Amino acid sequence: MPDAIRQAYCIVVTVSDKDEPQAFKITLSDDPHFETIKNDSRSRVQDTAVTAEALLPEGPYNLWKGGETARRVKDLAGAFAQLRTCPRC
Repeated sequence: MPDAIRQAYCIVVTVSDKDEPQAFKITLSDDPHFETIKNDSRSRVQDTAVTAEALLPEGPYNLWKGGETARRVKDLAGAFAQLRTCPRC
């Protein structure tokens, strides 16, 4: 029965780095599903900290609008939940 349950949850649905929906099947193993998903680059899930430099105006996530000189920390943090271009932590 546990194997049947694991097989039922082997499709991952996510948004690609090009902002397109995608679905892919993970290969079943003895590892936990989350570990397998996290190790697949297509999922864009990471468990490493985002550096402070990445949150700056010239950072890789484009969190600032042109001409902005200040942003609230809660808005920067919330962007990772709202913007599909940001990695999932």
